[in-house]
Amino acid sequence: MTQKEAKSLVYSYLHDVRHNIRTFPWALWRPHVVHGYFPNKKSGRYQKIFFKLLLKDGFRRTRWQLVLPGQTAGLIKRVSKRSDGTDQFHIRFYANGSIDCEVEHHNFDLRHWSGARYASVDELHEILRSHEEHLGETLAGEIKKLFVMKPDYLEAIKKLKDLV
Repeated sequence: MTQKEAKSLVYSYLHDVRHNIRTFPWALWRPHVVHGYFPNKKSGRYQKIFFKLLLKDGFRRTRWQLVLPGQTAGLIKRVSKRSDGTDQFHIRFYANGSIDCEVEHHNFDLRHWSGARYASVDELHEILRSHEEHLGETLAGEIKKLFVMKPDYLEAIKKLKDLV
């Protein structure tokens, strides 16, 4: 990578950070999201069980996340680098009871905002499958019902910026 390309990547990163923090609030200013709260009476119980399971599985809370509309909790975990360079799972919980997972570059990678990222229900199923024996089939089934593919809000924002 040339020095010019590196500067361009840094400029792009800073520009995306500036734009995204104006669109979505940081969890730094929403400590209840960092700690996780589950207001939905029906599904909140299952969300909380899965949230605690993820913490035991090495996921961690982070203040360095954008809080998406309806988000009530979020956890991240660094994983082995994949062929597309992604190396972090970001699991979000929402007030409507849903749970989604985004596979992305880690938070402080310059490609975090502009590099590869995609939603993956498969990762959620894999994590749950590894704990299914402990949870039991019924409880695991209830948690599995909460897994969804959310739209990529950041990708949608990038497309809107390109139109303006």
